[in-house]
Amino acid sequence: MRDTHVCRQQLRAATACEHERVDALFPGGLVDATAYRCYLQGMHRLCDDVAKGWLRIARAPEEPLHRVSLLQADLARLALDALPAAAPLALDGELELAGAEYVIQGSRMGARLLSRQARRLGRDGPDNGAAFLTWHSRPEGQATWEALLERIARLVRTNADEDRLMAAAVRTFSAAAFAFEHARQRVVAQ
Repeated sequence: MRDTHVCRQQLRAATACEHERVDALFPGGLVDATAYRCYLQGMHRLCDDVAKGWLRIARAPEEPLHRVSLLQADLARLALDALPAAAPLALDGELELAGAEYVIQGSRMGARLLSRQARRLGRDGPDNGAAFLTWHSRPEGQATWEALLERIARLVRTNADEDRLMAAAVRTFSAAAFAFEHARQRVVAQ
């Protein structure tokens, strides 16, 4: 088993450029209704793609499906269409799924700030189009994050495993950036 701290640092370094690309799409976070709509549509696209990845190789755990359900409810509440499916993420095994989950579970850290910003926009719970963000930012998510890091440390046994994991995380960040960019283009065009 690899050291969880070392695995996390390596993942952070490997994904830094793509992570910055995603962050740059939301300068200041959820500063207005347009940014919030883009966030919801992009997160739905990403989470749906990851859930489909789970279903391709195994029965999906409850959490990936729950994320999609909450995001669908938020989109419906705000009368927003889901983005069309993009090319599927290449998530062909547990290592790749762990890399994708690293991105999504890691976004819980920023979700706390985004949740506060969404409340300022009047999005403060399931009835106001913030079911996902309210759930995603809850403090109990820290245990899920820590369990994922431990799972990653157990899965990575060789340098080739590490490469597959990191490549999947980078692809997932790239897919997130693409989804958010696509959402922004659609919102601006409306």
